[in-house]
Amino acid sequence: MISIPASKKRQTALSVSSIIRKLTSFHLPKDIHIQKLLKPNFFGVIGCISFLVLSTYLLFGDTLTIKKIDCYIDGLPCYSDLNSLFKPLIGERIMFFSGNSIRDSILFDHPQLQTVTFHPQIPDTLGIRIFSRQPIAVLEDLQGNRYLLDEALRIYAQGDKENTVKIKTQESVIIGETVVSPALTKAVELELILSRSLVAATLIDVKGYDDITVVMPFGYQVIFSAEKDFTKQVDALQYILNNSKMDTHKQVMIDLRYDNPVVK
Repeated sequence: MISIPASKKRQTALSVSSIIRKLTSFHLPKDIHIQKLLKPNFFGVIGCISFLVLSTYLLFGDTLTIKKIDCYIDGLPCYSDLNSLFKPLIGERIMFFSGNSIRDSILFDHPQLQTVTFHPQIPDTLGIRIFSRQPIAVLEDLQGNRYLLDEALRIYAQGDKENTVKIKTQESVIIGETVVSPALTKAVELELILSRSLVAATLIDVKGYDDITVVMPFGYQVIFSAEKDFTKQVDALQYILNNSKMDTHKQVMIDLRYDNPVVK
């Protein structure tokens, strides 16, 4: 059994008694009253209740809901068929509206549209801005069907467009797919270079990677090769056109696939 010295016992007793005296002698400052601490703040409670009521009304009433659709496509007011696609949005909560699902659905069903963005305008108007795809070329398959091609090389719709170069291909064309064929990709590249160089073309006939024939408005046919630099071939074509005395009323073939272009 362990025994504690008497001196230690006295020190412990004194320490405990001093702690008890301090606890029992504690008191609040004179300027603080328990009743004031416990008394509820009437105006604070009213303010909280009012805030909750107002928040509930705004969030769950029909004040902040979509009542108007402000729709524009390519800077012009949307046509009626397009406006009708957004009528189901009337009544939606404008504070929490994202529109992701309806945007994805519209872009899937209308591939000619490139972007659809929503701009909520408190309290009740939903702004919608739509931009359509702009064709850089028209693809024509072996059956004569024509398809629109955008700058991302995506075949997005069947149709035609005036003053747009036709690219004739022997490959299959499927709406919704992106052009990956090396020869067809090169034909699009050639069309862009011709356009920047102000060389007019009405048709690009893709017969192969080494045989891309361009038909010009006055009947000239120019054969390009994707194996060579298109810019240099276009420069050679411009030189021939500017320095030759060819009769524009006759059918002329210019072959640029060789180091020395052939004119016949």
